[in-house]
Amino acid sequence: MKETSPNTPDKHDAARTAMRDSTRRLLNKKEVAAYFGVTERCIDNWREERNFPAIKVGRVTRFCLAEADVWKEANRETPAA
Repeated sequence: MKETSPNTPDKHDAARTAMRDSTRRLLNKKEVAAYFGVTERCIDNWREERNFPAIKVGRVTRFCLAEADVWKEANRETPAA
């Protein structure tokens, strides 16, 4: 049996770190809609019409918060002067 010292990271440390990092967490549609303060249908519309980033995991769609924030900044509309 292979021994590891307590200071040696195991293969699951990277996954644990990623899970703790909330910006890399994958959200469902309800969570991302709540984050942006819009309806779930609005998220559907953004995906269809405005290329909102989504990740398909099997038959399930998930959203990366970091990618959604980048999309938000890129699609920000400035008020007319």
